[in-house]
Amino acid sequence: MTDSEPPDVAPDVAPDVAPDVAPDVVPDRPRLLLTTEPDTVAALGEGVLGLGGLVRRLRGARMRTEAGLQAEFARRLEFPAYFGHNWAALEDCLTDLEWLPAPAYLLVIEEAEQVLIDEPPERTGLFGDLLIGAVGAWATPVAEGEWWDRLGVPFHVVLLTGEVDAAALARRWAGAGVALRRL
Repeated sequence: MTDSEPPDVAPDVAPDVAPDVAPDVVPDRPRLLLTTEPDTVAALGEGVLGLGGLVRRLRGARMRTEAGLQAEFARRLEFPAYFGHNWAALEDCLTDLEWLPAPAYLLVIEEAEQVLIDEPPERTGLFGDLLIGAVGAWATPVAEGEWWDRLGVPFHVVLLTGEVDAAALARRWAGAGVALRRL
């Protein structure tokens, strides 16, 4: 394959979803992961828990609107009382999590086809960019000679959906400028 040719795509995946990838987060390539396989999510969860990490499941059915999304993240990730229920506050909390310290994180968004479905497409793009930024922020080591220095931390976000909904979900997110990688 040359650089100008598109990557091969698994036949059950829409063209805007890359083929299966390893679940590790490469700091220079943060990404959101998409799967239709609960067993794959369970195996990834076991790996994260085996490291002493934290796994949280969020329900897409509760995140059909921006307000619902903010509330579900606040509830499931136990955000502090000062959480402002807006995009900047969500980004701040996702890239901090000092109240939930862990050596690795896995966020599984179940029923992912419903996330922000009642909002304009640009909200999905904003949310996707925010998640990709959080994945990248955690993957990047912090070395400033301060008490908060740390190595890169695995931070995975997996969108779990049914086989029937996967292609439509991938197209909707791609249309909002967010590339999903097949897990």
